[in-house]
Amino acid sequence: MKSLAHHIRRYGTTSVSVDVFDTLLLRTIGNERERYRRIAVRWQPFLEEHGMCMSPLHVALWRQWIVSVLQEAAADQNKEAFLDEIVEALVRRLSIVCGNMLSPDAIKLLSRKLVYEELLEEKTMLRLNVSLVNVLREFKKNGGRIYFISDMYLRGEHVSHLLGHFGIMDIFHGGVTSSDVGGGKGTGTPFQMLLRRHLFPMVDHHKHVHVGDHAVVDIATPRSLGIPTLQAQSTFVWWVRLWGQIRFRLPNAWTMFFLCRNTRRKFRRFVQMRSSLLPDPMHTLWSAGARLATPLAYFFVYTAEYARALRCRPVFCSGEMHQCMKYYRVWGGSEEAVGWRFLRRVHAIRALFHRIITTQEHSFHSTMLRLAIADTETPSRLLETLGVPEERARLADFALRQSFHSPESLDNQMRSVPWMEHFFRYVTDDPDCKRVLWEADTSLLAALHTLHQDGKGEILLVDVGWNGTIQGFFEQYIRLHGYRDVVRGLYFGVTGNLMEFGHRAKMRGVLVQNGFRHPHAAGLFVKALWEYILAPPAQEDFKHRMIAQGVDAGMAFLHKEHLPPHLFFRALFPDTLQLLEQPKRAEIDLLGRIVFDEGLQKKDSFPMADLSMPLHRVWRRFLRHPRRYWRTVVVK
Repeated sequence: MKSLAHHIRRYGTTSVSVDVFDTLLLRTIGNERERYRRIAVRWQPFLEEHGMCMSPLHVALWRQWIVSVLQEAAADQNKEAFLDEIVEALVRRLSIVCGNMLSPDAIKLLSRKLVYEELLEEKTMLRLNVSLVNVLREFKKNGGRIYFISDMYLRGEHVSHLLGHFGIMDIFHGGVTSSDVGGGKGTGTPFQMLLRRHLFPMVDHHKHVHVGDHAVVDIATPRSLGIPTLQAQSTFVWWVRLWGQIRFRLPNAWTMFFLCRNTRRKFRRFVQMRSSLLPDPMHTLWSAGARLATPLAYFFVYTAEYARALRCRPVFCSGEMHQCMKYYRVWGGSEEAVGWRFLRRVHAIRALFHRIITTQEHSFHSTMLRLAIADTETPSRLLETLGVPEERARLADFALRQSFHSPESLDNQMRSVPWMEHFFRYVTDDPDCKRVLWEADTSLLAALHTLHQDGKGEILLVDVGWNGTIQGFFEQYIRLHGYRDVVRGLYFGVTGNLMEFGHRAKMRGVLVQNGFRHPHAAGLFVKALWEYILAPPAQEDFKHRMIAQGVDAGMAFLHKEHLPPHLFFRALFPDTLQLLEQPKRAEIDLLGRIVFDEGLQKKDSFPMADLSMPLHRVWRRFLRHPRRYWRTVVVK
């Protein structure tokens, strides 16, 4: 740390604050889930002793879910839960899941044991930054004062215990942790506490320097408060991060960059603190269409072929499609900010969508139709019409909270459907749930009526996503208006789980993460769940019996594997891409089961000849010869 020594000599620094983790104590394991898994392995004997038999990975996943629940339930969203609270809530949840209820005293006793074991395991996953410690010791010998600042879930006594284990607690004169002061470094609260004279009287605001790692909160926040900041460079830290990418994220490193919880959280804090320095296109880049535009484009090609095989005409009502299409308008001349390669992809996808939807020679319905529910009835009347039993309100509440949320522009669209906000308040008793992905367009029913009157075939209603509120309400609304025999629905319920993320910490909902190897379960279960919620209980037909069996099987799998609720609803991204790029007979058969038609039995009519080519070859061919590609793929 030559830069710190030089800064001390040049500016006459009298006090230094040091970030603990990744600066003073370097982590040997950078992946959060892997750290939780290793800690859970150490917990296994204590959990099994109390009848909690569960794999370390499932314990780690339950812990991630507990952390998100505690943060959403907190009155202050900037306050992070501390270790004792997390472990106690985790033990209480595991005792309920495993069916071995413990008394409050037993839960507290077991929690203290697990906290102690976790601190022992943390010591094995940390390494001392010797060069920085030598500079700090020399600084203390010359009369300087040193304080630590930690932005972890550990309390001050836990951090002091870890520092004492490495023999460096004697160089510190005190410290501040986010768990103690009730706010992370991104809020500036720990730094403000450090600068208060009545708490740390020897800290001079003008002669103080902070040493942190590469994180934005260790650089931008102190500087915004007028505190000079230095970054601790360590080859070891970068090697650990690189090895973590190679070991855990190599199969889909770019996707995991967007889906990783810590990365998304740091990005949100960066946007909040440095929004003035962030160009507008980067805000849009965080949207999901940038990541899934190519697979979605290819999926629409498959959907058009599927509709052709069923002798139907597709009507696209997907909000994600609108999301991909609007890039051309948002990024009109921003080649420098966005990158010419991505802009070229956006132009190509726009051309592909335009050709799929507006080609008159194939009788495809023109325009990108968004969902329409033109109804002015009261919420109670709507629920009564749809046959939603009152006892299923809690299940609907749970499913609604798993829905992802659209950008702030939907606030204007909500006003076009007067009863929408009241309905979500009625069902969930939470006004924030009104931000469910919902797009209102009153022209769709008229378009469906026109398509029905011309008598050129049945209609295949296409929706990408698992937003069951849209799917269930719209299908019931169509049936109430007499279109039951002419409208079929194809809902692909896997990709939609990756499309939108909540903008606020309270609205995060489901955390979509990679690694859960149970393909297609999320889409099928969510579709069946919402169909079960919205189905009239007295109606007994083949489809609803299959839905009930699917719900029962999904719940049985959920309890058998001891999985948290949110894990069952997240899709497997590699399998989704594999399904879109190179479909197999079994996967196409699976798509056939999602079709809302009890009489459809000919699943082998799907044209397989032109759909066995990998995505990159088809995409390259389309970029070179778009007209030839379209003529070879579409079966007349």
